[in-house]
Amino acid sequence: MTPRIVARVAAIACIAVATAVATSAPAHASTAALAEKKYVALGDSFASGYGLPPYSTTPAPGCGQSADNVPHRVARTYGLQLTDATCAGATIGNVVGTAQQVPGGTVPPQLDALTADTSVVSVMIGGNDAGFVRLAGCVAASPQGPLLQSPSVANCASQLGDLPRLIETSVAPLYDGMFAAIRQKAPNAEIIMLGYPSLAPTDATAPDAGCFSSALGNGAPPLPANSFPFTEVDRAFIAEVSAALDSAQKAAVERNGARFVSTLAASDAHTPCAGTTDPYLNGVSLISLSPPAVAEGAMHPNSAGQAFLESQLAAALEAAFPASPPTAGGEDARQPETGAATSTAATGATTELAATGVDLAALSAPAALIVVLGLAMVILVRKRTIRQVG
Repeated sequence: MTPRIVARVAAIACIAVATAVATSAPAHASTAALAEKKYVALGDSFASGYGLPPYSTTPAPGCGQSADNVPHRVARTYGLQLTDATCAGATIGNVVGTAQQVPGGTVPPQLDALTADTSVVSVMIGGNDAGFVRLAGCVAASPQGPLLQSPSVANCASQLGDLPRLIETSVAPLYDGMFAAIRQKAPNAEIIMLGYPSLAPTDATAPDAGCFSSALGNGAPPLPANSFPFTEVDRAFIAEVSAALDSAQKAAVERNGARFVSTLAASDAHTPCAGTTDPYLNGVSLISLSPPAVAEGAMHPNSAGQAFLESQLAAALEAAFPASPPTAGGEDARQPETGAATSTAATGATTELAATGVDLAALSAPAALIVVLGLAMVILVRKRTIRQVG
């Protein structure tokens, strides 16, 4: 080929590269399917991001709603139009029809945020109904007890042992009314219930040495941060309470035709239990000894926990709103995202590309091949031109 023809081929190759890069798949396959859809988030402090300030003033000051919570994260990722109604301290009743009183005012029932054109509803609720706040009083002085707030009581299980049964008999039926109310106000919405992460590890995950770490330390400031100050008896009891609520949520979702995302098993090894290297929850940090007072966000998702919950909700969203319709055989037509960078075996080509500022790892295999061919042709043109001039 003449230098002029080679140069034209190289130019065509460069255009092909630009086209390949411009049309490469987005980071999330369902982004286009979800963009601009109306999304309403319902829930309590686990959904609001309590413990991750700064907090917004919506739906009212005192709701502990963080811009880094799960609803805000997924809304940013997928371009959803978010109305975040979550508020710390909310119960199922506060979602359905009872206004909630918070330090900054009165929060209307969270279902008021729903409209007929709402496309997505996420809900994370029930922990306050199940007595999670009562578990905060289980902070103990040692692995054998007693409780700091009740020195005559060895553990919480001896006083709150009926919580799992109450969840089954009293809390579970409340979900049916909630789902019916959501359907009435947002009949076309995809409803996704996000389950709670593990608060305490099960027997299968708990270390042989136990989980206990003191919230008191030596009794003088600075006090330990992110401790797990629960007796071994209460560690197992808290895990039992979590499992009972998870089971009640799953059954309610199945009865009401929604989607349930259980996060319990996947987070069982990520509690604040002593020795955990990657906890998804803040531990207990005391800010006062007399009386015992706990820092905000205790036993609530930290930043790693928010990222974990975000990934779980994102997977459910992508399943509910696939980028491509299912094939005739029922399989999702989307190709799986491997996330693996494509490399080249030709080290010489890699060296030439490094000098141009082109990152092969960021390109697909066909695009990378075109880059290599195009640049090789340009190099050939230069060599022949130099030879002719010389």
